[in-house]
Amino acid sequence: MSEGSKKTNRKDSGITPAIDNIRASASPLAPIPLSPSASTSSQGFVNAGSVRATLPNIDAIVEQPPRRRSSILASGTAGNDMPRIGKVLDTKDPHERENRFIAKCRGCCAVYDMGDPTRDIAQKETKRITLQELCDVLRSVRGILTEPIYPEVINLVAVNAFRALPPINPNIIPEFDPVAEAEEPTMEVAWPHLQLVYNVFLGMLESPDFNAQLAVKFIDHTFVLQLLQLFDSEDPRERDLLKAIVHRMYGKFLMLRTYIRKQFNNIFYRVIYEVGRHHGLAEILEILGSIINGFAVPLREEHRLFLFKILIPLHKVAGLVQFHPQLAYCTVQYLEKDPSLSADLITHFLRLWPKTDGAKEVMFLNELEELLDVMEPEQFPKIMVPVFKQLALSAASPHFQIAERSLFFFGNDYILGLLRNHSAVLFPILYPTLYKISTGHWNKSIHSLAYYTLKVMMDMDQRSFDLCIVNHSAKLTEEKEMAERRRHFELMQKIHKAAQRSPLYKQIAPNLQIRQPDFDDYTDRRSVSMKYENWRVTTDELRTRESQTATLRPNSDRNDVRKRSLSTHPSSVQQENPTQADGANQKSLTGSKSINVPGASSRNNTTSLVQQALQHAAQNKGLLTPAVSAIPSQGSVKTTISVPRKNSGPEKSKK
Repeated sequence: MSEGSKKTNRKDSGITPAIDNIRASASPLAPIPLSPSASTSSQGFVNAGSVRATLPNIDAIVEQPPRRRSSILASGTAGNDMPRIGKVLDTKDPHERENRFIAKCRGCCAVYDMGDPTRDIAQKETKRITLQELCDVLRSVRGILTEPIYPEVINLVAVNAFRALPPINPNIIPEFDPVAEAEEPTMEVAWPHLQLVYNVFLGMLESPDFNAQLAVKFIDHTFVLQLLQLFDSEDPRERDLLKAIVHRMYGKFLMLRTYIRKQFNNIFYRVIYEVGRHHGLAEILEILGSIINGFAVPLREEHRLFLFKILIPLHKVAGLVQFHPQLAYCTVQYLEKDPSLSADLITHFLRLWPKTDGAKEVMFLNELEELLDVMEPEQFPKIMVPVFKQLALSAASPHFQIAERSLFFFGNDYILGLLRNHSAVLFPILYPTLYKISTGHWNKSIHSLAYYTLKVMMDMDQRSFDLCIVNHSAKLTEEKEMAERRRHFELMQKIHKAAQRSPLYKQIAPNLQIRQPDFDDYTDRRSVSMKYENWRVTTDELRTRESQTATLRPNSDRNDVRKRSLSTHPSSVQQENPTQADGANQKSLTGSKSINVPGASSRNNTTSLVQQALQHAAQNKGLLTPAVSAIPSQGSVKTTISVPRKNSGPEKSKK
């Protein structure tokens, strides 16, 4: 075929009619018009080395149309009239039917610009009618599918469907946008023809006369790869038809199953680690759900790796909301196939638990309940503690949807049965959270759900529930005491820092034995865990602490009686005072005396009691009010009392 004939086959470029008219008006062999300064030969052609020819700027003459979102480009043998061929079923000859079918397939390989509805209207309608006829013939006529028809149908699909899709920017990781999701997706403008092309291919695969051994000669790896790449189309109608086609191919071509799964893995790896999005993940996961359902038990290592390397990491993709139901179905299918995967699957699943995305956390809770529904009771003890800890954290969330969805777990009969069997372990995990949200959550519906859950737990195991109440109360009391000790310690630290700023601190501190406050002075001698996770108060420790407190506690009743007797009976005062006076004379010093009171470490009330007792003694003897100063130390409270003598005379000192 000559060069001129090749150019005439492509009548129009498929861009605009104006450009085609300009090109059609000029002969293929006509000389190029030159500028006035250009030199030409006698034949009118441009001489070598002459001035460069000035071509007309077509873009300036014809206004460029707006960019269309269609992925179908004008290519192929567009513009030629469809050959006038009779209907396939009009003839009884099988050979003639085959020839007509092949001729119609070749005629439908012409691709038209569907973005311009004013061009090639008759040709587009003829192609649509022809494709519809081919679909009806494949679905209704037996014996029409012969060996020469396979390559023609496959070529028809390749020419019309295989195209370059709009690229995805790998630097943009999309987040879920409810407004964008509510908008209509971008539809393919060539869908009237593209749908019929897919139906022709699907009719061939579903035909009773289909022979996979003959078709595999033409459906190679390249064809499968290009077909799977079309799953990224924005048109959901196209993805649905592709899902049906690939599912039929997976069932028909046993030799292509491994390759199809491998290409699916490549798509998932690219989504997880590169671009972060793909339009056809939901459809691909639906295909894989039926594939996983047919896996043989025990699972092969390839299938286990697919679960832990692909399905679990897919939970961290930003657009999880678009394909989460299909992904959850695949994970549940794995647990139904092999229950021994429960512990590893849920452990990996909890590691990816969202922290700041409320909608995503609700989806995780839905999937977790589905996993627990299909889990075997023998596998539950392996993961019950981390699962119910996460449920407790979610129930305490201020997001009411998360808290509500977490509390709905306790309306599931199967989960309640698992909880009843392990109430001694799980009740201490749940009770503090439920007690807190039953009184402190802002949503009233959460209050009622928490009360209902507590009632269910109490009816389920009264003994374990009462033990949780006692332990929780003890824990709250100890936390309150520890907070008070810490507050006192911080206060003493501030006092010590204020004292250090005094210029007399260095002179007085060594004599008064002033030291830096230590937090150990404000805690019990036994080891106290700050987390209070495994802390329990035994009965012996409680008795020891009560006995120590009783020893240091003053006898307030006796002091009150003694004060009343001293105030009402002065004679009794004089009868009692001689004994006290003798004791005072025996222990009096020449001006002052120091008394060490043992067993009063870090207790201010002991110092005040000693001061009150000395004041009573001084008043009875007619002495002045003694000056009392307490100097804290590690072992005792040292009280220094200065008592001036009433009678003048020689001072005596006795120990």
